[in-house]
Amino acid sequence: MMDDDANRPIIYFDTTVLLDVVDGRNESTRQLLDIVRDQRLEVLASPFGILEMIEAKMTDRWTESMLGRGYSVVQIARRMGARRTGPTALTPDELAEVHHAIHETLQGPLNMVGFPEPISGLMSQAENICAATTLAAADSLHLATALHFGCKLLVSSDSDLIRIARHYINATPPQGFRNAIANLT
Repeated sequence: MMDDDANRPIIYFDTTVLLDVVDGRNESTRQLLDIVRDQRLEVLASPFGILEMIEAKMTDRWTESMLGRGYSVVQIARRMGARRTGPTALTPDELAEVHHAIHETLQGPLNMVGFPEPISGLMSQAENICAATTLAAADSLHLATALHFGCKLLVSSDSDLIRIARHYINATPPQGFRNAIANLT
């Protein structure tokens, strides 16, 4: 690693940013990836984020299946709890397809993101953040991971996470990434 690389800030991507990439739903996220690539920035995300992406994509797949069967949005919302079991649950093959698709994305557009192994004490730090704020448990784990690994910027599409994270770390939505990174370097 060159000295110049050692001075670059470490960036943390929340799962919402990862899902933006997977779904291609945010032009700012595509631009963010270009900046990361061009500036050779180090990016981390929690391995828990992979589980969140798989769960989100399973829910998407189940919802698409239900829509395809003619269920209304209201009917789908009422059956949301049944998405994991029963006759409308995804088949093992469908579950495997979702899992495979996420891992293909991690090898493609998200191959520049590191997913460090969870370490001792991280859950305790996340628990302390959760107890001291209104963050959900998953978001507390993301913030604790970013803090533990010395990230200088947390990027998320979740406005609540950004608002609370700013008490601990620089945080921005993808749209503000260019300015946030310029202020760090």
